[in-house]
Amino acid sequence: MTQADIESALVRAVEEIQAASGRTATGLGSSTKPVGSLDGFDSLNGIEAAVLVEAVLGCTVPENPLMDDYGRPVTIAHAAAKILAVNRETTSD
Repeated sequence: MTQADIESALVRAVEEIQAASGRTATGLGSSTKPVGSLDGFDSLNGIEAAVLVEAVLGCTVPENPLMDDYGRPVTIAHAAAKILAVNRETTSD
């Protein structure tokens, strides 16, 4: 599993959540901060995205990878790096 794999899964999850809510999500990429910048996408949707990514990739995902430890939105690239780091820690134990 690579950074690019995780970013792709996050983008698909965000797109799926937005579509299910009748909202659009165009132009998503590594530098997108979904929480707060996409119409109606909030921190609860970030938790939904985590569940979807876990199911697709079969890996451990922090509760809300799209938020930092201080409750601030992060980019898809940052979230993917966080997921990758968590999974490196669990496989090296």
